[in-house]
Amino acid sequence: MGAQGATALFVPTNNGLPPTRAHAELVAHAKNVDIARAVENRIWVIRADVAGRTAELVSYGSSG
Repeated sequence: MGAQGATALFVPTNNGLPPTRAHAELVAHAKNVDIARAVENRIWVIRADVAGRTAELVSYGSSG
């Protein structure tokens, strides 16, 4: 997308996972991946994620 002239990439996500797989480190990992891809492609990366808990899923959110 960056090669085609995009200046920003909006990433809507839903990182809800079962409690046995969800952990706060996912937020840091998602942020690091976004930063690396943004720098690599010279483009802004904007992530909007859910945060919270349902009966079956947990999400710590990785908006940034």
